[in-house]
Amino acid sequence: VKTGIAILAAAFPTVTVSDEMPKVRPLRMIRVSQVNGARPNPVSSVHRLLIEIYAPHTVVEQMCADASAALRNSGGVAFGGVFSRGWSGEQGPVDDPDPDVTDLSRWQFHGDLTLAVP
Repeated sequence: VKTGIAILAAAFPTVTVSDEMPKVRPLRMIRVSQVNGARPNPVSSVHRLLIEIYAPHTVVEQMCADASAALRNSGGVAFGGVFSRGWSGEQGPVDDPDPDVTDLSRWQFHGDLTLAVP
């Protein structure tokens, strides 16, 4: 999750990127959660991440596309000392309104972030 946050924070320097919803919700936010994972071999770990984009409806779709691109382009780069082997298996995005957040749109997608194991 920390590496996913680092990748997206680098791509969205003015947007809150976190693994939890802050008490004071910003106008634009990306929440990263791990929903599954695996260790396919001794040198890699695969993390199934759920990416939720909260933003006004006029920009949420573009933010989702930009977040997807940032993750796809992360392969071969180290973030916070962790080497990304790449992003794959993406599903979505889908428009999935959050019943607890009625003033912002929420779009989400998920995929596999493969990391080198130190």
